[in-house]
Amino acid sequence: MQTSTTDLFHTVRPRSRTILRAWRVAKRLEERDRRVTS
Repeated sequence: MQTSTTDLFHTVRPRSRTILRAWRVAKRLEERDRRVTS
């Protein structure tokens, strides 16, 4: 179980940056949509 958790951590860590970037972009788009609708 320890090996699986470490592998998961290594695979997720480098992707966290891209995920965070995509999340920020999505949030920005949502705010823009809200401004347009309201």
